[in-house]
Order: sequence, then structure tokens, then C-alpha cells
Amino acid sequence: MIFVSDKQLKKQLKKQLKNKMIKSSFGEPVLLNSLVFSYDYILNYLFYVAFPLALMCHIPTMWGERQPVLMVYYLFMIWANDVFAYLVGMAVGRNPLFERLSPKKTWEGFFGGLVGAVLVGVIGSWQVGGSPAAWIGFALVAAVTGVLGDLVESMFKRAAGVKDSGSTSP
Repeated sequence: MIFVSDKQLKKQLKKQLKNKMIKSSFGEPVLLNSLVFSYDYILNYLFYVAFPLALMCHIPTMWGERQPVLMVYYLFMIWANDVFAYLVGMAVGRNPLFERLSPKKTWEGFFGGLVGAVLVGVIGSWQVGGSPAAWIGFALVAAVTGVLGDLVESMFKRAAGVKDSGSTSP
């Protein structure tokens, strides 16, 4: 899968529109009113947007009764992880986490994010009920996988030579 910037895509489109044929990454020609719909973009949206949202709707019903507040607290854990990691990393961050992929991420920020997610997990166990140990474990898993996801995305961006992935991935 190759991520391209808008400038690169426009340049490629201009060249290929002269021939009136555009090939997707799988080789099929695709041209529809000067808009390109390639299968790799559709698969990106399916796996990065539709599939996770479908799971988010299903997870609160897995244990019998429907509890949508579980997913709300999951999102709060992710947000707390990001916010605490940023604030702690900016305030006291000195040791790079993985400098080659994401030079501004620090170990101090990582642990600050873990603390933020665990705090929201403890609040969630108090508000919704359930074992605080289970909520803390859920918060730790959410925080660690969130950081790993950020690092994997940074790896893809570095490999593609893209600084901002807002226009290249959903």
C-alpha cells in the first residue's frame, strides 16, 4: 500500500488523464467524472473506519446487558492517555521513546499517559461498577495499544515520506 500526498496525486492524475485511463493499485482502470476511486482507498476506509466503529457498537452488548457507557469510558481512556502523555512529555520529557519513528515522544510522556488512562479507568469502575483491577487492566491495554498504534502510523508515514497523514489515510 502506497500513501501519496495530494500534490503527488494531482500530478499523477494530470499525467494519466491525458490518456483518459487511470489504473488502481490492483491494475483495474478507474475513471469517474475526474474523481478517482481506487480499491485501496476503499479498503483503507473499511478497515480503519467501518470495522472499528462496528466493533464499538458490538462490544457494549457482549456481556448480556447493553452498556454503551463502556465505550464512552474507553474513548475517555484513550483521550486521557493522549492528553496526559502530551502534557507530561512537554513538561518533563527528556528521554526519547523511539526517536527514529517519533522524535517528540518520550518515556516520561508514555508513563504520564498510562497514569491518565488508569485514573479514568478507576473513575469508570467507580461510576459503572465492576472490578477496579479489570478497569485498570483495560486502561493499561488501551494506553499501550494507543501508543503502539501511534508508532506504527509514524512508521508508515516515515516510509511514505509524508509529514501529515490527514489527507492520505482516514
